[in-house]
Amino acid sequence: MSISRRSSQRRQAPRECLAFCKDKNTMDFGVAFYTDSDLSSASATIREFSERLGRELDGIDFGTDVENVSIGLILVRTRQGYDENWFAEKKPRHRKLQKISLIDGGTKELRNIFSYYIKFTNEEIDAISTSASKAIEIFCIRLTDSLTNFETPSMKKRNFDLKKFRETILEFIRTEQNKSVVTTPDATRPTS
Repeated sequence: MSISRRSSQRRQAPRECLAFCKDKNTMDFGVAFYTDSDLSSASATIREFSERLGRELDGIDFGTDVENVSIGLILVRTRQGYDENWFAEKKPRHRKLQKISLIDGGTKELRNIFSYYIKFTNEEIDAISTSASKAIEIFCIRLTDSLTNFETPSMKKRNFDLKKFRETILEFIRTEQNKSVVTTPDATRPTS
C-alpha cells in the first residue's frame, strides 16, 4: 500500500510543476551567428555577453505575446562579385508556434517567438575584429538600435512591455560598463 502512495505522489508532483511553469510568462533570449571565419574570437565574446544578457532577461515577465526573442547577427563581409542580398537581413517576424529539430533527433516547440536579424557593415566587422571591447561596444549599439523592430504596428497590438524590455537591456549594458566590460557604447542615448 505504501508503494502505491509513493507512486501517486510522484505522479502528482510533475503536474504541479507543469501548472506552475505554464503560469509563468518569462523571456527566453538568444542570439545566432552567421560569421566570417576570422571572427571566431569576436563572436565568442559577443556570445558570452549575450548569454549574460539572456540570463538577466530570464524570469522577467514582459507580457504573454513575446516569450522568445531570437536575433540573428550577420557578421559576413560583402564579397566582390556576390549579390548585395547575400546574407541579407530578413524582416522581423512574430510566430505563435515554431517547431525546431534538436540534434538528438527530437523536436521542441517554441511559442510566441519574435525574431529578426542585424546585419553589420564591412566597417563594423573590421572594427569588431580588432578587440573584445570594440566587439561588445558595437554589438550594444546595434542591439539598442535594433529595438525599433518591436515598434511595428503588429507588435504594438501585442501584450508586450517594450519599455520595460528596453530599460532592462539598457540597465544591463550600464552595469556592464561599470564593470569595465563594455567601454564606450552610449547606453544613455535617448530612445524613442
